[in-house]
Amino acid sequence: MANVPIPAHATQKIVIDFGLSSEVCIVKYGVLPYFKPSWSQNTLTLVVEQSMEACTHYNITFDVTNDVAQQSFSPTSQTKISAVGSVHIPVQVLDMKDSDCDKPFEVERPVFEVKSIGQSSPYPGATGTHANKLCVTLQTNTNMQSGSAFTIHGLTGAIAPDGDMPIEGSSASLFASSSGTVGHGSWKNCDKALVLHAKSDLGFCGRANLTFCLQVSNPIEAQLCAPVRVKATHIATCKGVHASIPVNESDSVADADGLLMLGDENTTLTAIQGSYAGDACPMVVWAAAFCVKDISQSSALPCGDNTITVSLSSNVPLYATIVYPVADMAPIETAITIRGLIGAIKPDAEATIAITGAEGGSLEAEFVASKGEWSMNADGSYNIVLKLASAASCCQPSSVGGAGVVLSFHVKNPSLQPRRIVPTVEANGVSIMQTSMREDVASKRPMFIASTKLHNASISQSTDLPCQVCAAKSLNCVIICSQCEVCHHVSFYLLICVLSPL
Repeated sequence: MANVPIPAHATQKIVIDFGLSSEVCIVKYGVLPYFKPSWSQNTLTLVVEQSMEACTHYNITFDVTNDVAQQSFSPTSQTKISAVGSVHIPVQVLDMKDSDCDKPFEVERPVFEVKSIGQSSPYPGATGTHANKLCVTLQTNTNMQSGSAFTIHGLTGAIAPDGDMPIEGSSASLFASSSGTVGHGSWKNCDKALVLHAKSDLGFCGRANLTFCLQVSNPIEAQLCAPVRVKATHIATCKGVHASIPVNESDSVADADGLLMLGDENTTLTAIQGSYAGDACPMVVWAAAFCVKDISQSSALPCGDNTITVSLSSNVPLYATIVYPVADMAPIETAITIRGLIGAIKPDAEATIAITGAEGGSLEAEFVASKGEWSMNADGSYNIVLKLASAASCCQPSSVGGAGVVLSFHVKNPSLQPRRIVPTVEANGVSIMQTSMREDVASKRPMFIASTKLHNASISQSTDLPCQVCAAKSLNCVIICSQCEVCHHVSFYLLICVLSPL
């Protein structure tokens, strides 16, 4: 508003100098029909095309497209206005609102306001139908236009084939892979990274979540939560240039790694036995272990038939065969090895030993041919290797605290107590280190052989009368009775005839 009238003329201009440090993009003006606007070097020049009345308000509006880089007036910046031409008005400073949101040309630092990631399975070797689902939620205050790209990387241990990777979730259709496949991202297995391209303008995503999930295979080795990072690149600016600017908490564009994501430390995975908060953090992989590893026997009799019973329960499923969807990765087969049992005698000459379930049933669904491979070590102990059936996963109970797998096999006992060795168990493939088994006690301890000795021995005679006969002879019969402590408790008698004295 001016206190004098300003006539319309081609040389009569109102000049507004915003004093900006960089050029901005003007989209449209709302000043017609009074003025003819132009923008140059951050100065708005208005040619007066209709006479302006004195002491009258004229609203001048124009739309600006903000750049992706942070921008703010410095404390000394001032917007100045003046009039040149037949009516000259000296330079004056425009009042500016103090609020950051209302301050003209104020542009926030581009950030991810939400950047969380979680997983569905911490099981080692999880792949195929058991694959680990990683779900991502993002919000950004930046206008992500078509052609912008998100990169999620640092997924340590994740395994997937290079190329197009399907994604799912409410925002999956907004993205495409590098090859243009909608609802997909591009996986780089060496970098453990997923790249997603915005298929169309996403708008100002700070008002809505971007949510999508991907599936990867877990390694067989245990590991902690991965330090996953996210960045946005190739952001379309108002100048039409695709800038490689990571969206992060720093003003510097040199931080090529992007922003550390927030791993899910709170969710308890209800489908995972024994899960606690923190197990949903991305790429946490548990160490496999046998929670129950009991062993006992049915008989301690020397030379007798003996049934060895083994109970195993694991904290994770031991997948029989792990086939990763990567061409140069060989399949991994899981086997369980029981070591020890020194002195045991296998009933036949076969290289395998038959195993049965707890009630004598077949275990072919769990172990190959319901048999174990039998071999002797240099110290005289034996190994039994149990190979898992192709479609099986072993030893994890159906519920917490439930039974895993119970198996039995038959051996012959030696005649004497063998040297003491504690049996051990281990797994290969999905690896469980060799550890001692929990033995039953007393005569149930495996390969405990009872000592052979006589008990209940006694001696007596048939008569104490003089000159009595035994077996039609003038003899006294002395009877020795004895019973073996073991050997099936068979009693025997010894009859000795002697001459009774007068």
